[in-house]
Amino acid sequence: MYEIMHTNLINKITYSIYNFIEYFAKDDKTKTISVSIPSDILYRSQLICEYIKGEIDEDFDLDNLLMILYMNFIKECVKNYNPKSVYALLNKTYYDTKNIIISDGKNNISIDRAPVKLSILELSISTMDFKKGQLILDEIYELYHSRYSFSKLLESLWMDFIYSYKTGQNKRAYHSIIKMLKECLS
Repeated sequence: MYEIMHTNLINKITYSIYNFIEYFAKDDKTKTISVSIPSDILYRSQLICEYIKGEIDEDFDLDNLLMILYMNFIKECVKNYNPKSVYALLNKTYYDTKNIIISDGKNNISIDRAPVKLSILELSISTMDFKKGQLILDEIYELYHSRYSFSKLLESLWMDFIYSYKTGQNKRAYHSIIKMLKECLS
């Protein structure tokens, strides 16, 4: 009887230790990134995700969209690396936040612009995929002495895609995403 209780106790302890280690090992495999994105970009992205979801009859959310944009970016950096264009992407602005100054020649009046409404999202990415992007950011730092966070990279990729899409510069983007997804699913 004592041996059975002792064995059960050891099994419970072993199981608890295993779960504890697995919990922390799991955290090492993924990173959680906070992304701050203008709300209008978020809404347009959600709309695109809904259309894609209907097209492929599979779940497709913002995480999937961002991961496709990110993996495409990594693929392009491997095939045709152009640090100058990556640097330009990271420095691109889409919203003017400076005050408007009206002058009649004698007097200047400064008018505040309406602030851009931001949404903050938490995204998970594998540590391996994170390291790929971080390597590119480290190279940008070495070349241009400007440090950018991984969040900034994701925000820039996302805003560039949606801004290009809504201004008509990226007309085939929707169909390209559908094609990539169908290739992954088959």
